[in-house]
Amino acid sequence: MELYFRNKKLNSLNRCFSKNCTSFIFILIIGVISIAGFWYFWSNYQEKMYKVSSIQYQNLMKNIQTDKLKTMKDMTNFVIKNHNTYGALASLFLAKQYININQLSSAINILEYGLKDTKDINLQAIISLRLARIQIQNNQLNTALITLKRIKNNNWSSIIDYIHGEALLKKGDKDGARDIWTKVIKSQVSPDLIHYLQKKLNNLN
Repeated sequence: MELYFRNKKLNSLNRCFSKNCTSFIFILIIGVISIAGFWYFWSNYQEKMYKVSSIQYQNLMKNIQTDKLKTMKDMTNFVIKNHNTYGALASLFLAKQYININQLSSAINILEYGLKDTKDINLQAIISLRLARIQIQNNQLNTALITLKRIKNNNWSSIIDYIHGEALLKKGDKDGARDIWTKVIKSQVSPDLIHYLQKKLNNLN
């Protein structure tokens, strides 16, 4: 009798598990389909927005020749709204325009936006190097050094050290600038940079 009730209970559990297992598998399949559908939609949306950004960027670059002030305003909005490579590229171009009219703070602000717009480490490095140079020009020397330290791409180490030396020199640390530029020269960088830094070192004496 005890064995009968035990088997009956076991059969009930098996039936319950079978029903729940079927429901679980059904829910799992629905979940996978939903995630796949969302990912497909999101990928298509991202691709579409990237193409739109490309067209907008090209139009802005054309319009800068005819209506510079209006296009600069439009390009600023473009950088703020477009968190992609085109937003980052536009920030570099726009920063140059601001420098030409001596608006260094505006150039710094737009590059900080552009830096957030790309995940490409080389483009991030280029923007950071440009940002650091403008910060030095704007007498934000400690901030410039922090900007340089945030660059993690070792391919740009010589340029980083060169700009680092510029910041130290402007702070009045001639010995620090001399040491770091001497290190760059010894690292066997491009002949043009070596020649330029050698002239800088000669001017320190």
